[in-house]
Amino acid sequence: MARDMNLDTPEVFRAVITSTYEDGRTSTYAVGPFSARGPASSAVTRERRSAERNRWRPYTVTGRVERAVLTWEPVE
Repeated sequence: MARDMNLDTPEVFRAVITSTYEDGRTSTYAVGPFSARGPASSAVTRERRSAERNRWRPYTVTGRVERAVLTWEPVE
């Protein structure tokens, strides 16, 4: 996740991860924000591979990257 961002960063990205379990339950959460698309895509891949390795708890993971265009304004 970005701790520091350039002042001219026009958008941020997040990874939205959905886990689906054998019994049909789903769990969705977001990771981020990231200042570039690449790290968000990597987070999706990392979570998917982690689910593939954890056969003791069968579930599948899908994910997508979302983008938000920023409009910064002062807070008083």
